[in-house]
Amino acid sequence: MGMASWRVDPVENRKLQEENNANVVGTAKPIQEVGKAKAFKPNEKFYLAYPFERGRKGSEDSFLIQCVKYMPPATDKGLSFAFKKGAMKKITDTKKDGGLEKDENGSIVANQLDFIDFEKSNLANVGMDSRVGEMKKKTKFYVELPIPKQVNDGNSCVWSGNSMNLFTLAGLDLASGLMSRPGETLGMVQNIIDSLLKGGNFEDLGIGDGEEMQNAIRASLSGLAINQFGGNTTPNSVMSRGMGKILNSNKELLFDGVNLREFKFDFTFTPRSKPEGTRAMDIIRSLKMAMAPKKGEDSTGSSGGILINSPDLFLLQYRSGGKQHPFLNTFKPCALTSLSVNYTGTGTYATYEDGSVPVHMKVAMSFKETNPIYEEDYKGVGGVGY
Repeated sequence: MGMASWRVDPVENRKLQEENNANVVGTAKPIQEVGKAKAFKPNEKFYLAYPFERGRKGSEDSFLIQCVKYMPPATDKGLSFAFKKGAMKKITDTKKDGGLEKDENGSIVANQLDFIDFEKSNLANVGMDSRVGEMKKKTKFYVELPIPKQVNDGNSCVWSGNSMNLFTLAGLDLASGLMSRPGETLGMVQNIIDSLLKGGNFEDLGIGDGEEMQNAIRASLSGLAINQFGGNTTPNSVMSRGMGKILNSNKELLFDGVNLREFKFDFTFTPRSKPEGTRAMDIIRSLKMAMAPKKGEDSTGSSGGILINSPDLFLLQYRSGGKQHPFLNTFKPCALTSLSVNYTGTGTYATYEDGSVPVHMKVAMSFKETNPIYEEDYKGVGGVGY
C-alpha cells in the first residue's frame, strides 16, 4: 500500500508534543484541576485534546468527555425500606393485638397498622445525579474532541394501551375488598356465585339489568370453560357470536414507565503529525480501558477476580468558549456501552512513512445515560435543558 508522509516538520512536531503534554489546551475549567490529578496511564496523559491546533486555540466549540470512577451510593443513601418500631410484632402477634380494631372475622384491620416508616425509608429514585460531585473528584482523564457531525437529542417515555372490562373491574374491586373488608367481600363473592347457579336477579347486585347481563356473564364464563379443554375462545368471541355484543373494554392510553436516553457519536481521526497520531492512539486506548469492567481486588490489593467492579462512567458536555454550551442539551452521567474503530477510514489501508499510524480512522461511540429524565431535573439547567 502507498505510504503517506507527515505534513508537519519534526521541529514543529516536538513543539506541539511538549505544548500538549504540558496540558496547554485553552481556558476550560478542567485544566484548573490538572495539577491535582494523579498521573494517568497510558503515557501519563490526563487531558487528551485532539487535534493539537484545537487544543492550542481553546476557543472553538468542542465536545468534552470526562471519565470518572463509578461511585456506588453510600450505605444510608441508596434505596431503602424501613418498618416502624414494633410494626412487625403487631403484624405477627395474634395474641396481643394492642387494642387494634378487628373485623367480624377476628382479623386486624390492616389500615390501622401504618407499618411503613417513611422518614427512614428512601423509596424515590436514587441515581447518579446525587453522586456527580463526588465522582468529579475521582476524575481519571479528559478527552476533548471537535463537535461531532451529528448533534441531536431525543426524549421519550413509555405509554401503552390498557383495557378494563366488567370482569377486570369486578376482580379489582374484590381484591381490594379482600384486603380492607374481607368479611363483607367474601359475602359478596358468595352472592355472585349463588346468582350464577340459581339464575338470580343481577339487579340486586348492582351490576346489570336482569336477563341480558346474566346471559352475558354466562356466555363469558362458558368461553373460559371451553379453553380448559383446549379451545381457543375469548369471552368477547362467544358473546359476539351469540348476542352480537361484546364487553366494553374501556381502552385507554396510560403512562407505563420511563426510558433511558442513548447517544451515538462518530468522530474522524486524520493525524497530521506523529505526535498527533500518538494522541489519537492514547484517546482510543484510554476509552477502551475505561469502558472495560475491572477485576475485583482482595485485601492485599491483588486481582482476585472473585468480584468484578463496574466500568468507569462518563460526564459529557458540549462546550463553547471554554464553558458549558449556552444552547445545546445537557447530559446525565453516562456509560460507554460500545466503541468501534475503523482503521481504514478511506476504504484502503494506508499509514504514514514509518508505518506506525493509520492515515484515516473512524471511531463510533455509543453512550447511555444511567438515569431517566424527570421534569424536576430541568431546574437550574440552561439552554434547551436535557
